[in-house]
Amino acid sequence: MKNRLKLFNFGLYKEGLRLTKDITLTFMFILTMISVLLPLGIAAVLMEQGENMERITVGNLNFIYMYLIFLIVAPILVIMLFHFLSKRRSCDVFDSFPQRRETIFFSFMCSIATWLLLITLETFTVSSTMYAMLGKYFIYDYDGFFMALRYCLSIFICSLLVAAGFAFAYACNGTVITTIATAFAVLIVPRLIINAPLICVWIFSDFLAVRPTIPLFDHNTNLLYASIFSPNEYFISAGSIIYTLILFVVLFVLGIVSFKKRKSDTAGRCGANRLVIAFTQIGLTIALTIPMLFYCRFFLFAISGEIWFLSVVGIFLFFCLISFLQNEAFAFGIMIGYEAIASRGLKKFINFVWIIPVFIAVQVFMITFTFGVEAFENNLQIPSKYVTSVTITDASYHREPIFAEHQDKELTDPEVIEAITKILEDNIEHLDNEDYYNELGLYDMSVEIKAGPITLYRNLQLTGFNYQDLENAFNKY
Repeated sequence: MKNRLKLFNFGLYKEGLRLTKDITLTFMFILTMISVLLPLGIAAVLMEQGENMERITVGNLNFIYMYLIFLIVAPILVIMLFHFLSKRRSCDVFDSFPQRRETIFFSFMCSIATWLLLITLETFTVSSTMYAMLGKYFIYDYDGFFMALRYCLSIFICSLLVAAGFAFAYACNGTVITTIATAFAVLIVPRLIINAPLICVWIFSDFLAVRPTIPLFDHNTNLLYASIFSPNEYFISAGSIIYTLILFVVLFVLGIVSFKKRKSDTAGRCGANRLVIAFTQIGLTIALTIPMLFYCRFFLFAISGEIWFLSVVGIFLFFCLISFLQNEAFAFGIMIGYEAIASRGLKKFINFVWIIPVFIAVQVFMITFTFGVEAFENNLQIPSKYVTSVTITDASYHREPIFAEHQDKELTDPEVIEAITKILEDNIEHLDNEDYYNELGLYDMSVEIKAGPITLYRNLQLTGFNYQDLENAFNKY
């Protein structure tokens, strides 16, 4: 009885390590070779430069090949270890074990986490040793070492997240193909639904900088996305690490629950139930309809008078309509194909009908969210009394000594804050009046305005009066 109450079983843990040992050692060998050969190759190129050679400072991008750990190694380890879920006979064997299902899942995931940790540390150690030994060609000091160590921590957490996502997906499916599809829908699509509208808003706005006001909407808070868009900065930030750990815990718990409730006859099927199949269908196809947001936004951009020639408007709107219909047709084709496979024929094909309005509802939500975010961001003002600091990150007047002196610095002076918030208010007031700044606009600048947990990122235009007020505030600073 006591054995059945344990969540961790050392015997199952050892069995998990044994079953995945060969493939892990193979990947470890491959990554070790990359860790050795890459620094040697760079050093050989630098050696040919002779006296003109300049040493390279080792940064995060010098360890970027470690992405293979969470992109390839983690998914393959999960698929190999949980492959018994795709065969009914193997499922029945594991169901006959005295341990609970939760214990099997937890122990196997611990074995995968152990291999991921070992392969991450081994790759980092070999890479660091090579860069340190080739000190004639690389600058790898203590700061670089500890930054690389944090980078490896992020790699490991990313690997855990991917492993949890694939384990949850396998617990909900009975084939490898559908497991990969569901894992993609779980790990990638939710953040894509949030960030695609934001990107659409930023592309069509000169006023908004490419960063959201609400931190949760920032794609860099998810390490999987930060690994692509911000491998140097946000990939090692504490906020992104904590957020990704929370996602890992959520997916891990969902994996345990799904594994516990999974039926043996799920093996060999596309999904445990209609909900899983529908979620995967929508997740796979919604990514294909992302351009729909840009077509809708461009349509409003065109009819608002931003494009003056009617012929040009007609051509572009026709192109948008055709492209939109093509994307929709392709998306529905993917959904129908997946449904045919999942239903194993046309007998249960009627189940597909109820997914269509859900799919359309998701698209409507994304369109509504796009214009809602644009309206929210364009009209968001923060009174100067709530602003804690401002930072001028870029400016067209950088040649002016008084402004260049304060650029890229966090400014807390009340008068400077008051001047910049006044410029923000003027920009919001005249946002739809281009003639105002065409006649009076002299300068532009990009700023970060912080107020507690919120940070506004804006591209502001200044009139001569704004410029003078800001200059006076700096003179008193």
